[in-house]
Amino acid sequence: MTDLNAAEVLERAADLIEPVGAWTQDMYRVPGKDCFCAVGAVGMVLGKGKWIGGRAAEDFVDANSKLFGMDASDLEEWNDTPGRTQAEVVAALRQAAALAREQGK
Repeated sequence: MTDLNAAEVLERAADLIEPVGAWTQDMYRVPGKDCFCAVGAVGMVLGKGKWIGGRAAEDFVDANSKLFGMDASDLEEWNDTPGRTQAEVVAALRQAAALAREQGK
């Protein structure tokens, strides 16, 4: 996995899904494209640019659930809520990163 701290993982995940068309719902990633949900983006960052699958990403989110105020399954559901926007998801990842920095994580 990665030697990045939690704040760095979350910032890079936000960076990954911020471009137009880089965020998705109802799946971790769109095969063959650089397009991820919130949890999928974490998995891509943890794999240092190589997709490592949802389980590692879920484990990371669960281990840092206080930063999100929810566990991985809740974050997935939140990401996939109809009407959710890409900007909201990016902002949530950045907010979690800021909290991680404050906590020294």
